[in-house]
Amino acid sequence: MLVLIKSGPGERAQKALELARLMQAEGLFLQNGVLLCQERFLGNFPGRVYVLAEDLRLRGLSEGRAEPVSHQGLVELMSRHEKTLGLF
Repeated sequence: MLVLIKSGPGERAQKALELARLMQAEGLFLQNGVLLCQERFLGNFPGRVYVLAEDLRLRGLSEGRAEPVSHQGLVELMSRHEKTLGLF
């Protein structure tokens, strides 16, 4: 499963991360969610982590351990997963 997270740091994003962790899903961060790619937020997140490269660039951030993807890469990731869940 792929979980899309667009909210920046806060309670909603923490709930989304915890749900993805419990579901053993992969995470894709976009919009303000790219702020969560910092290790202090990801902690021991077990799944693979992706980040929308354009959103990351617009905010002047590095990807950390997340794999940057383009908009086309986002579409490909969503098509590879049986289920995609958009959260927060």
